[in-house]
Amino acid sequence: MTRSRILAALAAVVIVAACPETILGPPEEAADTGVQPAVDGAVAGPDAADQSQDGGTSAADGGAQDTGLDAGTSAGDAASLPINFGAMTLSAGKGQVNQPLYAVHGTAADDVWAVGANGYVLHYDGTQWTEIYRNPGNNNYGVLAETGGAFVVGRSGLVLSCTVAGGCSDLGLGGQNLLAVVRDADRNLWAAGTTGISLISQSGGSWSASSVFPTVMPVNALALAGGELFGVGGPSGAASLRVAHRANQSWTAESTDTASGQGQLNGAWMSPDGALLAVGDKGETARRAPGGRWTFERPRETFSWLSVSGDAADRAYAVGDGGLMARWNGTSWSTFAPPVITPLYSIWAGRERSSGRAVYFAVGGSASTVILIGQ
Repeated sequence: MTRSRILAALAAVVIVAACPETILGPPEEAADTGVQPAVDGAVAGPDAADQSQDGGTSAADGGAQDTGLDAGTSAGDAASLPINFGAMTLSAGKGQVNQPLYAVHGTAADDVWAVGANGYVLHYDGTQWTEIYRNPGNNNYGVLAETGGAFVVGRSGLVLSCTVAGGCSDLGLGGQNLLAVVRDADRNLWAAGTTGISLISQSGGSWSASSVFPTVMPVNALALAGGELFGVGGPSGAASLRVAHRANQSWTAESTDTASGQGQLNGAWMSPDGALLAVGDKGETARRAPGGRWTFERPRETFSWLSVSGDAADRAYAVGDGGLMARWNGTSWSTFAPPVITPLYSIWAGRERSSGRAVYFAVGGSASTVILIGQ
C-alpha cells in the first residue's frame, strides 16, 4: 500500500476520546500485537555474519536493542554494523494508542515525534511516549521535528505547529491532503501532497500556502539536502513523472525511465555522499547518483517499500508492507526477517546526544500501534 493509498483505506476511522496524558513506556503488550517471537531481526545474505557480533536480544524482548558497541565507538566505525530492531507495541487502553502511525521524525534519540490516524501526535523523550495532541476524525501523514517543536501535516491541507509543553495549533491553511513536510535554510516549509508540492511561508506573523509544483500525481515523500529538494511519487504506467527536483531556485521534472508497469515511489532519503535513495511499489529501489544518473532494481514483488532513512552513506534501512525491512550497505540492498508482521509506514535515523550512536525509529501498525527502536 503506497502512502497516498492510505487515504482510500481510511474511510472508517474509530474515534477514541481521552484527555492528553503520558503513554506508558515501555507499554504493556497487547493480546494481538503482530510481534513475532524469537525472530532476533536476523539478516539474510551478507549481513548475516555481521549480525552475530552485535549480541542483540530477540524482538520478543521489546524495546531498544543493544548493538554491543560501547559509547566510545565512533559513528564512522559503527556504520558498517547492522542495526538490531526490537518491537514495542502501544496497545488499546487508558493512556495508550490503538491506531496506526504514519510518520516519525526527530532531532535526536530523546526528541522524537510520531503522528498517525485519528489525529494522534506523540512525542518520545528517550524514556516514554506522551500524547501531545489528538484531533479525532482527522489523519496526520507527515511530521518535521525541530528543536523545541514540530510541524505536522495531514488531511485537507492540515498543518499543525506543535510544542511538547503547549500542544498543537492549526495554521488554518486548508487545501490538498498533505503527506510530507521539510524546511529549508530560509525557514520556508515545503509540503508534498496528492496534487503536488506547496510552499508554506510565514510573513508578518501569518502563514500562507501556494502551489509551486502542481501535478496530477501524488508526491509521497520529500528529501532535502544541500539546497536541493526532491519530491517522489507518481502513478503507475510507462514514462510517468515520478521525481520533482528543485535546484538553483527552479523546478524540473525527472521522468526516471520508460519501463512499463512501474509503480509509485513512496520514500526518499538524501545520503551524506549526495546520492538520493528512493523506494517504492513492487519492491522497487532506486538510486540517483550526485551527477543525476539513475539506477534501479525492480524485483516485481507483491509488496511495497514505504519509507527509507539512513545515518551513513553505507547504511540505510527501508520498511514496508508486512513489516518487511531491508538494509543498504552502500552498494546493494538485502532484506531480512521483520520483527513485526504489520505494515511499517515510516522510518527515521537519528543519534544519541551523548555517544553519537545511531538510533532508528520505525512506526506503523494496523489494529494496534507498532513502534520499533533499533540501535
